[in-house]
Amino acid sequence: MIVPLRRRLVNRLGRAVAACALGTAALPRAVCATTAPAAPPPSWREHTIASALLKEDRRLLVALPAGYATDRRSYPVLWLLDADDREQFDAAVANIAFLAARGAIPPLIVAGVANGSDRTRDLTPAPDATMRAINPTAGDMDRFLDFIEHEAKPVVATAYRTAPYTVLAGHSFGGLTGMYVAGRRPTMAQAVIAMSPSLWFNNRALIGPWSAAIASRRTPLRLFSTRGGNEPLIDGSAGRIERRLDSLLARRSRATVHFGHRRYPDDPHSLTPLQSLTDGLRFVFASYSMAVTDIDRLPDPYQADSTQWVRVMRGVEQQWARRQRDFPAAAVGEDTTDRALPESYFEVAPLLATINAGAGLAMARRAVALRPRSATALRLLGQVHAVRGDTLLARTRLTEALAHARASGDSAAVTAAEGALRTLSSAPGGGPGRP
Repeated sequence: MIVPLRRRLVNRLGRAVAACALGTAALPRAVCATTAPAAPPPSWREHTIASALLKEDRRLLVALPAGYATDRRSYPVLWLLDADDREQFDAAVANIAFLAARGAIPPLIVAGVANGSDRTRDLTPAPDATMRAINPTAGDMDRFLDFIEHEAKPVVATAYRTAPYTVLAGHSFGGLTGMYVAGRRPTMAQAVIAMSPSLWFNNRALIGPWSAAIASRRTPLRLFSTRGGNEPLIDGSAGRIERRLDSLLARRSRATVHFGHRRYPDDPHSLTPLQSLTDGLRFVFASYSMAVTDIDRLPDPYQADSTQWVRVMRGVEQQWARRQRDFPAAAVGEDTTDRALPESYFEVAPLLATINAGAGLAMARRAVALRPRSATALRLLGQVHAVRGDTLLARTRLTEALAHARASGDSAAVTAAEGALRTLSSAPGGGPGRP
């Protein structure tokens, strides 16, 4: 998810972008190139599971990320309850694509579990006498969760490229189920988004034991709970577990459980899922996100000197290191061979050099310092020298970039380096002997 950061910096350097659009910028063609729009995601797929546990057929709706058909990586899975609510499912898939495209979360496979013949039975724990009188079939939550864990998950894992990281999200009784999973089923998910959880169930008697189970959990968990101001039963009960968990977790010396919550004062029960899932995913993947970096916090990129840019890029590198610590690449299906900040973060160096020569040079040199034999990093440094008018240095670095690209067999890097060399030769005064 590198492109969004590059796009934001390009937008901040608007004068140079305008020059690219008019064809008047003295930049290598690669700098002014635009990216083709991404293809729409493939159609959702439907699976029917003849469940031996539930003794009925159950449907799964699976939505794949846009890049699934063209890459070979694996993807974390979001398990979304109540997938029969197609408007909610549609919104979830669209918002996940939006967040992933901007680097706020990794791309996700969305596995939606449709309801069976008795939703209340599946999404509630053992009822007390009062609840039993109101809902006589309630109380089969564990069997439903066994279905997900032992029947549905293997179907998705076999049919699709899934990474180990799992998120479970549910609304209302589905949120109640999520809270139960957070405390009582630690192997099911590393993250839970409990949207308007129905913790009024059993006259709120579940809040105490469940919050204690969550707070004492020994395996890592990211838990996000929401409630609306216009759903009084849930507003009160969910608020109570929020306060209790905040108090319990504050006493623990080690942060195994990361808990967040949000109240939407104007929302009724039917509207909380829209914001809850988006906010929940941003909370779950907060330390994964590179959507906001020190680059975004620069008051004026035009005026920042090379020292400031070095400090900014070091901050971005530290943020990248935290991301890899909290979300190891293997857990979210990313490449594990290179842990340094990706070269794509430095691709704006030639563009930056048109406005601030020292800053652009500092950024390109840092890219080479991280990867001394990288064709891309050497090309960027060569392009910066070209922008600065250092033709001899530019040709030297671009020639090195081409040699490394050919040696590695990277055809895209070869094309980029050859293009940069042609651009250098065709520029006014771009002959080989000009310093």
